[in-house]
Amino acid sequence: MTQQASPIWLLLLFPVMWVCVSTLLAVSSGWYSIMLRFPDRPEEQALLKVTRQSGSLGLVGMRGILILSTCNSGLRVSMNRLFGPFNRSFLVPWERISVTRKRSLWWPRVELRFGNSSFGSLTIADYIANKLWRSIPERWPEAGPLPGLEPRARSIAIVVVQWLLITVLAATFFLLAPRLVAPNAAQVPVAVAILFPAVVFGLFSLIVYSRRR
Repeated sequence: MTQQASPIWLLLLFPVMWVCVSTLLAVSSGWYSIMLRFPDRPEEQALLKVTRQSGSLGLVGMRGILILSTCNSGLRVSMNRLFGPFNRSFLVPWERISVTRKRSLWWPRVELRFGNSSFGSLTIADYIANKLWRSIPERWPEAGPLPGLEPRARSIAIVVVQWLLITVLAATFFLLAPRLVAPNAAQVPVAVAILFPAVVFGLFSLIVYSRRR
């Protein structure tokens, strides 16, 4: 009887655990603090809305679940409610946003800080920030000339460098890890260790390139 009931309990427990984990991540990222400080105004229409975006709020990464919208009064940040049942949208006035450009090993990033430091910051890819900027150049809180569309050569260079770095790291792991753990066992062929991550991350890089373009 107990063995038959256990799958049912697991099915009932999963949504509870999902809500608990998503709520904990929302609290740790600062989402709740920001949405209370900067409540949304649903009646304000968006000038540009980009969906399925990735970024990080505080120390919490959010892959493909962010929705960013530019409005006349500010930037609206939303989330796919499946991944944040209690994460309401928030609208930060442009005058309360500061922009910092950052260079990293993988790709250029842009940090959008909301209010003072206690409310956290949102980090997104540079090309997404530039797209938002072009949609409302007169209000975007960043000095300098309006960025144009990224040259094709630059997009290719950024994506190829990312692909090479990830492929080298993955291939090195596949080659060295088995030899360190079980040196006398059959090892992964060199061609497989290199070609497998090259193909997998190559497909991912094509997606990244299409988004940048």
